[in-house]
Amino acid sequence: MNENQTEKLTFDRREAAKRLGISVVTLDREIAKKKMPHFRVGRRVLFTQELLLQYILLNTKNAGLGPIKLREVDDRNDLPRSR
Repeated sequence: MNENQTEKLTFDRREAAKRLGISVVTLDREIAKKKMPHFRVGRRVLFTQELLLQYILLNTKNAGLGPIKLREVDDRNDLPRSR
């Protein structure tokens, strides 16, 4: 990325749907079912990259291997620990 450009922090519904590879209608359905994390600024519905990744993780099927465990890294010694 060029040093004069800054990375976008938020995405509108159209941009979020495009990043997820779904239609805006499908995105709106997921929002209505309270499955899609988002936030509002006035009437605008917005998403961050982290919210989109959260949605993907929560809706990823892992071939019957059981639930996906998220792990954190302990900054003191870089050892992973379970949440």
